Amino acid sequence: MQTTIPQSSVQRSWEFTAALVIGWLVIGLTTALFLPVLLPGVDTLIVRALGQIALALAAVALVGRLGWRTVEPQAGRVNSARLLIPAVLIAALPLAAGLRIEQVGMALFLVVMELIVGLSEELVFRGMLLRTLLPHGTTRAVLVSSALFGLVHLANIVYGASVAVTLAQVVGAFVFGIGMAAIVLRGGTLWPAILIHALANFALRFSWFVPQPVPAPLMSAVVSTLLLGYGLFLLRGVSAHTRPAHTERRD
Repeated sequence: MQTTIPQSSVQRSWEFTAALVIGWLVIGLTTALFLPVLLPGVDTLIVRALGQIALALAAVALVGRLGWRTVEPQAGRVNSARLLIPAVLIAALPLAAGLRIEQVGMALFLVVMELIVGLSEELVFRGMLLRTLLPHGTTRAVLVSSALFGLVHLANIVYGASVAVTLAQVVGAFVFGIGMAAIVLRGGTLWPAILIHALANFALRFSWFVPQPVPAPLMSAVVSTLLLGYGLFLLRGVSAHTRPAHTERRD
């Protein structure tokens, strides 16, 4: 039987969302601005890696405090593994021509970092944030969580990215986020999205297609657009009244 969600719970969902995004930006920007001061001459790649590790640790700590049911209401059980196959193929599309690995050590480091990025971003945006917003309706939850996921990429300007490239990343992340949200809602669990997210980043970074003959932004746009299309297909089967997980801790 459908029940009415208390107004106080709906209000708390927006407050929690705002606090989550602000916390994400504070951690990311703090590491980006202050680590180069504390460690003069440190490589930008290391700064970004340390920032992602800090975000992942904070996300895991928060989920642990709220309870893992917050992000995994089905305890990791996948509704239909077959639904994941097209998403995996789309994410791996840039690898169609093979891998481009020049330094094995650096490749292994980047593989680990992509897994950490997938973990931190999916825990926050498709785990806590998406499910927190579900009381407002599935469509709104997907769009708002994806829009916020795109907007936080504006922080890449602090790392030296150009405004034009960053704006393209914002749009791409928004589109990508819709696809990931659909995978989580239809699949019923978060961990496949973490792996697919990491795979998409890895494939783009080590593809023989990139940067020649296909520029990275173009290949990224192709993958994100295909994931968007598949996500919209998946969302047709998601109930408009998907039951959210509670954000309050359960002991």
